[in-house]
Amino acid sequence: MTHAELITSASQWLRTGRRHAVVLSDVHTAATNEQPDVIAWKNSGFSTVVECKISRSDFRRDAKK
Repeated sequence: MTHAELITSASQWLRTGRRHAVVLSDVHTAATNEQPDVIAWKNSGFSTVVECKISRSDFRRDAKK
């Protein structure tokens, strides 16, 4: 599975399985160097961030942050 496929899967899961009203993927902001793979909000204001990792080395690299 590719990184893009994981992002698509996570977005769909948040929309349908977790019923988030707003789901954004690969969000770029000028305010920070961090870029979440998927971020979503429910109508209640509750938010969820998903970081997709396709390899253990990618996970470990981010764990050092």
